[in-house]
Amino acid sequence: MVRRKAAGNITQRDSHTSKRLEHNNGLFVIVRDTLLIIEIKFQKVLGSVDEKRQTCDFKRKQYSKLVHQLNWKVEYVYVLNDWYKNPRYQDTLDYIHNMNCHYLFNVIAELLNFSKRLARKITANYLKSAE
Repeated sequence: MVRRKAAGNITQRDSHTSKRLEHNNGLFVIVRDTLLIIEIKFQKVLGSVDEKRQTCDFKRKQYSKLVHQLNWKVEYVYVLNDWYKNPRYQDTLDYIHNMNCHYLFNVIAELLNFSKRLARKITANYLKSAE
């Protein structure tokens, strides 16, 4: 069973995952049969947030376990600031894409446009499968 806690976390009451999933800054959007998880990661100095972007594949798979009975897909998107444009993060950014996750830089407008494109893609796939 998936439930939304007051703190904004999606968590579980049964044994689909071994640990509670939490986000400091993020939002959850449902489009058709897809849960879109948008996590905001802004960094100014080296630290733990600086190292956590490699977890998108694990988190996407954990959320997939939570919503699989609903037959939902899960997409994971990071919104990053310019800190992550430094060339030392290129391998990490490549890894994010290789894990079928996504990232955008800075602006909410870009996130909204991405969400609209993804919603159109999901809707087109949904309509195609319904034929």
